[in-house]
Amino acid sequence: MGAALAAAGEAEPTYHTVRALDIAAVLGPMVAMFLPSSGAHLHGR
Repeated sequence: MGAALAAAGEAEPTYHTVRALDIAAVLGPMVAMFLPSSGAHLHGR
């Protein structure tokens, strides 16, 4: 793993970290949208 990271250069790990955060920023709210507490909040209005 260390040799692969060394061969990949400096920008690639940063790219993958930012990409993973981007995916989490989309998937997290999508999952939260379907939680029972979200529905209860919206039906209470």
